[in-house]
Amino acid sequence: MALSTEQVLNNRYRIVKLLGQGGFGAVYRAWDTTLARPCALKENLDTTQDARRQFEREARILANLSHPNLPRVYDHFSITGQGQYLVMEFIDGEDLQQMLERSSGPLPEGQALSWIEQVCAALRYLHLQNPPIIHRDIKPANIKITPDGRAILVDFGIAKIYDPHLKTTVGARAVTPGYSPPEQYSQGETDARSDVYALGATLYALLTHKEPPESVAVISQLTPPPEPVHILNTGVSPQISAAVQRAMHPSREARFRSVDDFRSALMGRTMRAPAGMLPAGPSPARRAARTPSTLLVVGLVVVCGIGALLAGAVLAGFFRNASISTAAPLAISSPPGATASPVPVNTSPAETVVIFPTEMATWTPVPQVATEIPILPAPTDTPAVQSGQDDTPMTSIPAGSFMMGMSENIAQWHLKLCNQFAACDIVDYEDAMPRHEVFLDAYALDIHEVTNAQYQACVQAGVCQPVDLSGQTSYVSADYAASPRFYNYPVVGVTWQQALAYCQWTGKSLPTEAQFERAASGDAGWLFSWGNPSPLSSLDLDEIFPLGKPLANYCDRECPFDAWKDPSHSDGYAGPAPVMSFQAGAFGLYDMVGNVLEWVMDYYSASFYNNLPQSNPVNDTPGELRTTRGGGWNNGLYHSTAYFRRGSDPNSLKAYIGFRCMR
Repeated sequence: MALSTEQVLNNRYRIVKLLGQGGFGAVYRAWDTTLARPCALKENLDTTQDARRQFEREARILANLSHPNLPRVYDHFSITGQGQYLVMEFIDGEDLQQMLERSSGPLPEGQALSWIEQVCAALRYLHLQNPPIIHRDIKPANIKITPDGRAILVDFGIAKIYDPHLKTTVGARAVTPGYSPPEQYSQGETDARSDVYALGATLYALLTHKEPPESVAVISQLTPPPEPVHILNTGVSPQISAAVQRAMHPSREARFRSVDDFRSALMGRTMRAPAGMLPAGPSPARRAARTPSTLLVVGLVVVCGIGALLAGAVLAGFFRNASISTAAPLAISSPPGATASPVPVNTSPAETVVIFPTEMATWTPVPQVATEIPILPAPTDTPAVQSGQDDTPMTSIPAGSFMMGMSENIAQWHLKLCNQFAACDIVDYEDAMPRHEVFLDAYALDIHEVTNAQYQACVQAGVCQPVDLSGQTSYVSADYAASPRFYNYPVVGVTWQQALAYCQWTGKSLPTEAQFERAASGDAGWLFSWGNPSPLSSLDLDEIFPLGKPLANYCDRECPFDAWKDPSHSDGYAGPAPVMSFQAGAFGLYDMVGNVLEWVMDYYSASFYNNLPQSNPVNDTPGELRTTRGGGWNNGLYHSTAYFRRGSDPNSLKAYIGFRCMR
């Protein structure tokens, strides 16, 4: 029986209105009278003793989750004989189904991809939990866009434990025609690939303005398979169309194995090692996928009275003829002898996740401690990702104004944090003041730092000079630049001119200071790539790291510089980390803060910010130093921010200076 308006539950939550209802539960908007804020209250009406025990266990698991693209669960309780209740953050905004309904046609490709990438980040976080969590009810109506542009995966309710060796119960199933894969209709197994299907179907709807066909009707030949996206919407690239088709394949084995695979395909990531540097392909053992022992199924429990329709064979013709690859996607493995860092900090074996396509499975894998960190969303105005001539994905940043430089308050915060670790002076930060508005034309930036493999390709082409790590081997291995185990680490030991030469070889250039700062801080003006401390005045590193662990590679416990390192935290690396090991920040860019300092185009001048041009500023007045930005593994966190500037000898060959390119 539905709860009534103004009814108060648990002496705290006042019902405002019913938002949705299914066979086993309902969702309400409520008011938290204790904290004076709105909330979403989800009701499970199964009152059996087993259901109550399961609810208590799973509610505790959900309450410990924290991700910017998921609502927070902050309370749960049961009422004897009535039901169990989960109290969640109420997400304000419009869902994608509402956007589709008021739109006369498909949504723009770049906008849709930006939102889907954010949902990929949320699912990646869920799927990496132990036990893994699958949502199983992804659809446009369950993705809300907040006023500040975040895509939030909602309907995140009572979970169900799933054992792949057993059959799931009917009550554990949530089926939405058009968005649910075939396995959710039957007693077959479901896993992370079930979420991949639903996410692909969601993107199909956004890009075509058509409801995707029901999966079981397709395989039973009751309805034709979906037309390719680029046929229905000629503005969509064939690459995106092929990725959607593969994600929606009726056979789980033919789909992408993970949301990371799907996201990589959408981004067109084709990172390759230079000729002569790629070892033999991975063995079958290394290509074997991890099989989770348990799965935690997430979603409001809704019973759909649909019988088992899986009697026909899969309609293979459409998918067989589609321009997609059914090769095995990302391998999850522990390569023998591979090290996660030039200076290992943990000698115990650990499972690792390879983040590159199968043909690059021999690249050094990213430690799972890093890949568990969620990826923050790119702003909603981020256009489609592009690819440069070196195959590095690039993100386009639109023309517009932003606030460049530090305010007095931000400078004082930097100073106070710095003085917790070293003797600091406000002079260290005055070169990034004053703060004022600057306009930039549109540009595109590499989403990650240039890697050893990419730079070596330029060396082998006879364009770039070899890396010189002499004098730096106390920080990185002597074979850091050329060894296959470091292919996907950022190149270091290059001068400013060598960095520029590489970018020019790829048809790009180095970014200016202004371009780097806008990309690092985002249009919201963040201190760090993941946002601001909460509150902004906080000097507690556990407040600065919203997940309680480092979100960037900086001078922490493993850092060799005792004078200013942070002994209370560990990011897992004593030196550089593989690119994309940590979360993406504003505009979907990686390591804009931390990992390695990065060369930019400008000459360095301590007074440059006092004389900034209002449009497309660049300091091209010759001087002795060039500017490096972003902080590195050797810098304290107080220097690894979006605003910190440093003048560096352009001829220096340091193990903590790298670069990325701009177009």
